[in-house]
Amino acid sequence: MMRLIRSILGIFAYGGAALFLLTAIFGLFDAEETFLVRFFVFLFCLGFTAGFAKLGQWLMQHPPLLGAKRQKSIKAEAEASTEAERLQNVFYEVVQRNRGSVTVMQFAIASGLSGEAAKTYLDQQAKQFEATFEVSDNGTIYYQFPL
Repeated sequence: MMRLIRSILGIFAYGGAALFLLTAIFGLFDAEETFLVRFFVFLFCLGFTAGFAKLGQWLMQHPPLLGAKRQKSIKAEAEASTEAERLQNVFYEVVQRNRGSVTVMQFAIASGLSGEAAKTYLDQQAKQFEATFEVSDNGTIYYQFPL
């Protein structure tokens, strides 16, 4: 809705620019005034023409000021959703490839996450899927997800 209002205001601004341009042109040919007065009227009207044209351009090309925060939050939500889907796909792939046995390092490498972020994600998935843990002789923790 806000975009529509801005577009309409932009059209009016372009209309104002056209009106001042016509006034500048007709002011040049006004025989009742001296050349100096006609010249200053012309410059004055050209200044307003440029201002209204720039305002119209700005209104038509920029996103709504009040809706910009909402648009950013929608975009951020979409990116977060896409990232969550990507991580979930990587998780399923790693679990399947390793037959349910996954280390933090394996998941971090496959997902591109930091070690801490990978551990947090695996801990959440372990709770959700009721995974168990095994510790190897060298101290590596394996998440055992049921297949």
